[in-house]
Amino acid sequence: MSYPDDFPIPHVIQPVKVVRHVVKETPIKTPFLEFCPKCQSTIMTSINSHIGVCWWLICFFGTFLFCWPILFCLCCDASKDIDHNCPNCGLLLATSNRAGF
Repeated sequence: MSYPDDFPIPHVIQPVKVVRHVVKETPIKTPFLEFCPKCQSTIMTSINSHIGVCWWLICFFGTFLFCWPILFCLCCDASKDIDHNCPNCGLLLATSNRAGF
């Protein structure tokens, strides 16, 4: 059976899947296995360290209250916050804050 050329074709509306993503707080400082809701796969997280609250606290107290040698902490990653991202899509999955804020 064939339809005429001017027959209206009904449009089917596909439902949209909404995924709510909440970034976790974790004490883990190294990459770990995590499920990525955007990629729908289990991956090993990639880590990225960045300047956070703890870095600025050490900078302030090291500069004004203590002596200058304490500022060597700012050169290493031990004073920085860590983000755990998905290596495939870059979605932020978890954070590890050094200052606990």
